[in-house]
Amino acid sequence: MSNLDIIKDILSENYLAADQDLLIEENRTRKKKGFRMEYPIHKRAGVAHCLYRYEDDAFPFFKFPKTGKGQKGVKGLKKMCDYILFAEEQGDDRLYIFLIELKLGPTSAQPQLEAAQEFVHFIVNTAARVGLEIEHYEIRKLRICDKYAQKKGTNIRRSYEFDHNGYCDYRSSRFQLTALIKNI
Repeated sequence: MSNLDIIKDILSENYLAADQDLLIEENRTRKKKGFRMEYPIHKRAGVAHCLYRYEDDAFPFFKFPKTGKGQKGVKGLKKMCDYILFAEEQGDDRLYIFLIELKLGPTSAQPQLEAAQEFVHFIVNTAARVGLEIEHYEIRKLRICDKYAQKKGTNIRRSYEFDHNGYCDYRSSRFQLTALIKNI
């Protein structure tokens, strides 16, 4: 059984992204103006992936913080990145895990990406607990800011440089999965 098959056996299909080859974010700005961001996923033959989309309702066992005077709650408890992409390359026993947060502007994605990293560790540990160990895996965190993504003529090499914490401000208009795997 491949690592990707283990992930598919563990995670609910309810959270599979409707389009497995496209990262999409649709919403409204604070000024109530609608927007849509799209980033196609590009890969070469021999790379398989599975894309999961999570929203605030992904953790029903956590409370939403209450708002209002005198109300208490834990802010940020239900934070989660927009997508988790699991990938593997033929002939490689590693599972590549990309935590992806799409942003319209330059705001931080760190809370969502850190929460997703904890969730991924939980998934891997749960797999091991039930005898489906994923021995080799790499986690990478990406923030894709639409404001800074270069739509044409992007220098692809500079689009996926990760820092020492596995974080990258991704700047390409296409999600280059094969290139990201090779950069790990």
